[in-house]
Amino acid sequence: MSSLLLKIEEWIIDKEEELAKGGKIDLHLIDKQIDTLLIYKRNLKSKCSQQTKDLEYLIDKLHWVKAYSLKCEELKRKELENKY
Repeated sequence: MSSLLLKIEEWIIDKEEELAKGGKIDLHLIDKQIDTLLIYKRNLKSKCSQQTKDLEYLIDKLHWVKAYSLKCEELKRKELENKY
């Protein structure tokens, strides 16, 4: 959530807090907002988890590429040593 959206949401919740202190808020509305944010949080956590797994996979692949490259360089170095 961007900081602008966070500030807007926080402002709205501050206004709802004022209404709640005066007994002028619908509890069902608050429950619905809580449920909505919990679902958003769960979905975001799942999405981030999958993206983290994808990044780990790509990093692992790059480590293999590096290992192959190092192995190739080592073989070339040994071939040069054997020539001389």
